Amino acid sequence: MGNFFVTPQGCRIVTNARNELRHMLTRMKKLRPRVGQNVELRKIEGLSSLETAHQLGISKDAVNGQLVMGMKAVANHMLGGSGRIVRPG
Repeated sequence: MGNFFVTPQGCRIVTNARNELRHMLTRMKKLRPRVGQNVELRKIEGLSSLETAHQLGISKDAVNGQLVMGMKAVANHMLGGSGRIVRPG
């Protein structure tokens, strides 16, 4: 396993993962600032809903709602869609 990343297959896997990460980060930059911060804190930094709520000064329910909308927008964009946030209701 130690030399996996220097094999052609390993290089392709790393390159593909980096490209997907760049694609995701591009979409995250287009989210509303608060939603983008929420996604970053929860999914990248690994904070809990409560920790994120305290840091952003919003309720835990707001954190969860914004996270769902943000993740749906990022996933939609990565699958070739518009990546727009669609509010339920």
